[in-house]
Amino acid sequence: MIAGLIGAVITAVLAGLIISWTGPLWQDRFRETLESNNQMPPEMRDWIIRLMTGKGLMVVYLAVNIPIYAIFGMLGSLLGVAIFKKKTPPPTA
Repeated sequence: MIAGLIGAVITAVLAGLIISWTGPLWQDRFRETLESNNQMPPEMRDWIIRLMTGKGLMVVYLAVNIPIYAIFGMLGSLLGVAIFKKKTPPPTA
């Protein structure tokens, strides 16, 4: 589980760097898409835009990825133990 947690944090940092470089491109398109939706209340639209830009996106990213990475890290380690465990010979009487 610790390996999954560390992997999630490293991935979040790298994703944060990539988002900081490409952020204005996709954020403008995301904002335009939300503003073209007339059925969404303006308060909800503003809340989503605040959440999906800047530090809010990193919080969402970590909140989603930490549990997923931890679970799959744990499952991978259990599978590795099951596959690579040394067989102990039966005790002689």
